[in-house]
Amino acid sequence: MNDFKKWMERIKFINEEYPFGELKLLTNEEGRLHHDVEPAYVSKTRVSWYKNGKLHGKDIDIYGSIAYYYDSILVPPNFITDSVNLTIKEVLNHSNAEVRYVGIKICGYDKIEKIANFIDIDKDMKLFYIDKIFTEPIAILKVVNSTPEYDGTFKAYYLNVPPTMKTCKEAVAWTFYKEASDYHPSIET
Repeated sequence: MNDFKKWMERIKFINEEYPFGELKLLTNEEGRLHHDVEPAYVSKTRVSWYKNGKLHGKDIDIYGSIAYYYDSILVPPNFITDSVNLTIKEVLNHSNAEVRYVGIKICGYDKIEKIANFIDIDKDMKLFYIDKIFTEPIAILKVVNSTPEYDGTFKAYYLNVPPTMKTCKEAVAWTFYKEASDYHPSIET
């Protein structure tokens, strides 16, 4: 009997002994696996089978699978379950660049801002770099909305800009597809 038939017989047996539960897939607006406070993927069965040390097919047991995703990136459980205590050091020491990138989003740019290398500060704007995410640093422009919120506070926005930006004006101009020399706003909106 070939391996596939053996595998199908085993799945049939396990399914009869332990009926499959509901599969839970939580996604964001773009349809990516994502959730801020709980697992984005839950299955009442675990699916994995290794042969000779390599993932070869699927096997099923009764213990279940839980996976935490942020923007379709599989992250360690504590990135989601204990995000308040997640440290920048822990995020930046992760071996996977994608996990480091979403980890800074989970941590919050306000925490990242405290350890970042500032390039330029201009009025209500700050331009800073974050190293150790990818092979080159990422640049973030922090801008503060000039219109107050209902509670009287002013909301900050963090925008990714190219790492070649040297000034806040250059970074803001880039967001409007302009060069800094051509960017002269007369009215803020």
